[in-house]
Amino acid sequence: MKPTKNHYYCPGCKYQKMLFGSKKEAIRFLKYNAEAIEEETGKRPVRAYYCCHCCGWHLTSKPNSYGRTDLIKRFGPELGQKIYEIIFLLISKGTTITGGMSRKLKELKHNLKYEVINTIRCKSLINELFDIFEVVIGAQLEDRHTIELLFSKFSYLCSVFTMKKQQAAIA
Repeated sequence: MKPTKNHYYCPGCKYQKMLFGSKKEAIRFLKYNAEAIEEETGKRPVRAYYCCHCCGWHLTSKPNSYGRTDLIKRFGPELGQKIYEIIFLLISKGTTITGGMSRKLKELKHNLKYEVINTIRCKSLINELFDIFEVVIGAQLEDRHTIELLFSKFSYLCSVFTMKKQQAAIA
């Protein structure tokens, strides 16, 4: 059953929305009430998102959207544009953010497999991946567990890079 006490006017969306104090609370509500909301409104909420205008969490029936306009609407003109520029190259090849990140990690791994590595190329990939992780984690664009797995691979590859770089300095 859809509650009536947590409806507030959202200045960002410009209409009444349910407002939750935490992502956990919104997800729990979504889990138990999605079907009832769909019966009542015709739309089924599928995810929770943080609203920087309300400083709280809302539900939406739209799957994650990474278009420039949607990101600017969600995060404001400056931050939305920055996020779009960072993730655009990942998703422009018809893949998801996590798919693009996986591709970049494979490229880094490939560059590190040689005895003598191209340190400039590896540093460039590491810096690029670091920026991507910072944006994806900060803006909560993907599932936390998936990003944590990718980050552990990234961390391992960074340690391999450091080790190879030190070996090259000794030789």
